Amino acid sequence: MSGQAVALFNAQTAVDAMTSASYHMSHVKSHHTVQSVYTESAGTLTALVMVLEGSLDNRGVTDANATWVTMATSTWDGGEITALAATFVVPDQPFKRVRVRVTTLTGEGSGDTLTTKYIQGAI
Repeated sequence: MSGQAVALFNAQTAVDAMTSASYHMSHVKSHHTVQSVYTESAGTLTALVMVLEGSLDNRGVTDANATWVTMATSTWDGGEITALAATFVVPDQPFKRVRVRVTTLTGEGSGDTLTTKYIQGAI
């Protein structure tokens, strides 16, 4: 269903090198949108890099055993860090399973959280 939002991180405690559970679609989707909001509690965000990964493996394959491919990398710029929010769109990447990895996170503090939603299709 195009436009359906699914939380990959739902107010997840923000730490460097975290990976969401995967979201499996019933059939291949080619357009993907990721929206993220960072909430500061004790820290001051200075850098955030997120990677959207895709897989064509079936539902029965565990995340650990799936073959993951980098679809896109989002490095938050100054405006996104100031706003504590970012959206990125990935067109023309046919996958039926997605997840998000945080590869760089600096300036996080105790109680800081990250909420990331995946939307099937472009918005």
